[in-house]
Amino acid sequence: MRRPAWLALGVAIGVGGTLWTEQQVKKTLRQAKDRLAPDQLAADALAGVRQRLRAAVSAAREAREERAAELWRELDPPPANGRPGAVPPPPAVKAPQTNGLRGGGTTHR
Repeated sequence: MRRPAWLALGVAIGVGGTLWTEQQVKKTLRQAKDRLAPDQLAADALAGVRQRLRAAVSAAREAREERAAELWRELDPPPANGRPGAVPPPPAVKAPQTNGLRGGGTTHR
């Protein structure tokens, strides 16, 4: 009686293992089919392009802002009297030269 019981147990385990393996193979094939479908491949490629484009735009913005800050630092005058944010006095304005004649250098006769 022991041998037929072990035989039945072995057959049950074999059938169960075969069915489970078959389900796993079918599931893997379905996933591969879905992943390799033309629409899915195009969507994945587009997602990759979008991600790289966003990274490039972000890097360009950072570089632009950094360069703008450098240029503004070059244009800003040094602080007056050592106080940050102080406005320096305006430059002196020279009077226009008239060669000693009044009225802008024209003579009336």
